[in-house]
Amino acid sequence: MIWLFLIVFSILIIPKIFTIGIFVDGMTYASISRNLAEGIGSIFKPTYTLTIYKEFYEHPPLQFYLESLFFKLLGDNFYTERIYSVLIGFLTILILSFIIRLINFFEKENLPLFSAPFILISIPLTSWIILNNMLENTLTLFLLISFSFLILSIYKSPFFSIISGIFLFLAFFTKGPVSLFIVIFPFLYLKRIPVKKILFIFLLLILGFMSFLLIPDVLNYLKIYLKNQVLSSILGHREIVGSRFDPVLKTIKEIIVPFSFLFIISLWKKFKLSFTGNSIRYFILALSGVIPLMVSPKQMDWYVFPSFPFFSIFLSLIFKQSLMFINQIFEKIFLKLISSFVVIISIILMFLSYGKIIKYLEFHNDFKNIKLSEHKIVGVCPKSLIQDWVVIALSQRYLKFSFSEIVDSVIFSSKDCNLNCNNILPKIYKNYYICNKL
Repeated sequence: MIWLFLIVFSILIIPKIFTIGIFVDGMTYASISRNLAEGIGSIFKPTYTLTIYKEFYEHPPLQFYLESLFFKLLGDNFYTERIYSVLIGFLTILILSFIIRLINFFEKENLPLFSAPFILISIPLTSWIILNNMLENTLTLFLLISFSFLILSIYKSPFFSIISGIFLFLAFFTKGPVSLFIVIFPFLYLKRIPVKKILFIFLLLILGFMSFLLIPDVLNYLKIYLKNQVLSSILGHREIVGSRFDPVLKTIKEIIVPFSFLFIISLWKKFKLSFTGNSIRYFILALSGVIPLMVSPKQMDWYVFPSFPFFSIFLSLIFKQSLMFINQIFEKIFLKLISSFVVIISIILMFLSYGKIIKYLEFHNDFKNIKLSEHKIVGVCPKSLIQDWVVIALSQRYLKFSFSEIVDSVIFSSKDCNLNCNNILPKIYKNYYICNKL
């Protein structure tokens, strides 16, 4: 199964590692991390720009700190956040395969180790999350590590749940309450485990989680974050995006891809679907990561991603025979050779695609050869650019510009503004330029 996983991972991820252009949120997180690496802001007072979100409390700061270490190591390069995000995604895949190993050992399931990783990487949203430096990527890594120890607490010693609680907090300190749904997992064993043991596991899990709240800076940060972001979103005081039913619809839309593939194989080979207590348990767990999202009127497609590893385990369990059949096919030497060839070609394409612009062409075509070392507060023309979150993100990430309505010495401008400039960068532009009036 690892060979099929490598084929899909190589095709979807590897060729794009050194390309330019990521989603606006990913750029925002990269800028905060880069600023932190350069001494602008701190882990408990992150800085996005010098004017807009000078103190950034929109999300917990753990990913910003971890990613800042990559900026310190690799420097402020366009690929730094991509390398961080792809590495985190790959580690997540490895942890998911370890969870499959635990399920095989304790539940005697005999699943191919890379069954769930293959399903997860074949879900379209997964590669998008990994390539765009989204917080859900780091959250899911810590969430799966936490879940691994939670499984061990059920089958080995309840005291593993303390470690589970610690990693659950790290997931929480990356993206907030969306990580907490796995706490129901011990209660799904009510018919197999004494209630006292389940409650003891849950208590130790909470103790591990709560231990970080003894740190004053952590507690103060979370108070501001929960009030400004979480509570405001639930009450509808922030932007209202999409429908409350979007999480369910998005989940169906995404998992239909691997489901259809495996279902066709099952029909072809006349394999029976395996709906056991174990598969139902993981379905309930996965669903518990989706349903609570409906409480908020603010919906984004990627919010459902932390539940997808558990949907992948669920699909692995019900399509076990199909996956074992696929695994047998890919044990043939010529398919291993083909898989190796695909990986090699993908690596070659990765280097050939170095510096290729795949998103926000208008901005990158104008400024791809300009790199500014110092942070500056600049004016904008037209004034509406100060509310354009994409342009704000691009200008901060690649030019280190912070927008202001009152500065008129250096102005970031669109081509529609006819300004009297002493110096223009770039000399030949198509869409945007920097007007220097000094």
